[in-house]
Parts: sequence; structure tokens; C-alpha cells
Amino acid sequence: MVDKWAGSIEIGVTTHNPAYLQLPSTMTNLRSGTWMMTGNGVMHNGTTVLDEYGHNLDRLKAGDTVGVVRRDDGTLHFFVNGAPQGPAAWNVPPNVYAVVDLYGQAAQATIVDEGGGVRP
Repeated sequence: MVDKWAGSIEIGVTTHNPAYLQLPSTMTNLRSGTWMMTGNGVMHNGTTVLDEYGHNLDRLKAGDTVGVVRRDDGTLHFFVNGAPQGPAAWNVPPNVYAVVDLYGQAAQATIVDEGGGVRP
């Protein structure tokens, strides 16, 4: 974490295959197939769909954890420090790709799978 910028990490999922995606300056600018938690809101295709959702990501400290999961029923859920934040989206298609956007104060992230192993 660095303190000279506003905002923090953004996390979510996209239907876009990263091998073929031209990356925007921030994932919240994607206008299709993307759900992101940013601050304490949730965006779908670049538009805020939930305000005041969960723990504000802008208040995270170094060592805090965030997570996202798409459940079999098509709901999308976020987690902050292991605590579920509740459903954030519905009817999310299967086969989405995880997205972590280092934005604002977030300078580095480590991706860990649910089994606890670190992924390169």
C-alpha cells in the first residue's frame, strides 16, 4: 500500500479471455461482461449497481485479504479478510476469469488459491 493516491485494489470477474483482451486503464472501464468490487460498491460493465456494499476496499491495510467466488447458482460473492460480504451479483455466467486491478494505493498483490497455495 502507498498513501499518495486515492482508491485501492479492485477485484472481480470478467467473461473476457485475458489472452485476447486489450487491457483498459482500469477494469471498471470495461463495458461488457465484467463485475467488479471497487471501494464499497459493485460495478457491472462500468456502471455502479450496488452502493454501500460490504467493507470499503479503500480502507484495506497491507496484509488484508480480498476474495471473489462465482457460485454454481450464478451468484457472485466477495470476501474481505475471510468475512463474506453477501451476494453482489446474480446471473453471472459460468467460465469467468478472475480480475485483480491494482488501483490507487494498491501497489502489490499476492494471489492465493482456496487451498492456500500461492499462484504465480
